[in-house]
Amino acid sequence: MSTYKILHSGQSIGTLETTADGLYTVFTARCEPVLPRLRLHVWGENDHAYLGLMLPENGALYLRRRLSRLECSKLPRPILYAAGEETAPPAPDEWRPAPDGTLRRLEGGVELVAVPRERARVPGVPRQLLREIDGREYLVFPL
Repeated sequence: MSTYKILHSGQSIGTLETTADGLYTVFTARCEPVLPRLRLHVWGENDHAYLGLMLPENGALYLRRRLSRLECSKLPRPILYAAGEETAPPAPDEWRPAPDGTLRRLEGGVELVAVPRERARVPGVPRQLLREIDGREYLVFPL
């Protein structure tokens, strides 16, 4: 199972989960009702794909889609997050959140991952690995 954030106006408003169901992959999305309906897209680094229309259900917006392997092959790889169609992909030089709590960035053709220093638990960290991002210390590594 994988979990991705659903973003609206730069804020996380819900989650998109993927689970295996035999030969299919099930996408289940639930979020706050910030709009009456939300046309949900999954976003990768350079592209996005329409997943479906989120509709109200039990006080939240909800979507469940069951996709075949062929349908999944048309989605961006890797999926970074889900959002409405009005959301533009992040600029290549911006740090973007990953589902595992790290930050990702493309710099000079190399993908970097930033791990919060308090989560890293590494003694004697070399100074060249440390960066301050939005007022917080991170350890930055190339992938």
